[in-house]
Amino acid sequence: MDFSERFSGKAQDYIRYRPKYPAAMRYLLILETGLLPTDCVADIGSGTGISSEIFTENGNTVYAVEPNDDMRNAAEMLFRDEPKFISIKGSAEHTTLADKSIDLVFAGTAFHWFDIPETRKEFNRILKNDGHIVISWNHRDLESPLQKKLEEIFGRHLEKIKKAENQKEGESIKEFFGDQEFKHTILKNTQQFTFPELMGRMRSSSYFPPKQDALYNILETEIAEVFSTFEHNGKINFNYKTHIYWV
Repeated sequence: MDFSERFSGKAQDYIRYRPKYPAAMRYLLILETGLLPTDCVADIGSGTGISSEIFTENGNTVYAVEPNDDMRNAAEMLFRDEPKFISIKGSAEHTTLADKSIDLVFAGTAFHWFDIPETRKEFNRILKNDGHIVISWNHRDLESPLQKKLEEIFGRHLEKIKKAENQKEGESIKEFFGDQEFKHTILKNTQQFTFPELMGRMRSSSYFPPKQDALYNILETEIAEVFSTFEHNGKINFNYKTHIYWV
């Protein structure tokens, strides 16, 4: 199955429960890449448009390239009143964008699904000679006690899938940049969830089973126990570390 189809049916949970990027990230990109409101940005693997929002708020024209129909349609609905948001059915390896047309290429969480050699070739094709590439994602902060408990649960039930994804992520960054010098920083990010919202966040992950799967009920019960341990006034803090790489 095409990797992009693993997110079919998850768009609404993705919109409601996935974290936005820290506000400081926009200012970091302005400072480090010289991002101007007049620049054209390609958001590759744009999903429901979480990352596109960084750039539309900056005044940029955003070409949001997304292969999954559910995710792309959800983004089109959210940005229906934003004339500078241009939705494209395409992939990291085949964006359909013109040669040397983009000032900044951005890839978020979807990056670890890309075919790296083909993606690098495609990014270099569409990027202007003085353009920039930015790769970023929100990692759950595994130093957080709550996240450690969730990792124990995933380790018992989902580790084979998660481990493969995480390993590929780290390897992909090294492979993509190769000998090219790049910068890296980490920003803190957090969400607050009630228990139903926490389960929505869990369902938005590609590796989490749907409600009709028997494993879902097992996971829900164990996650409820973790929630009850850490909740305060009916909510928990769900912490991330936002990794940002750029050239």
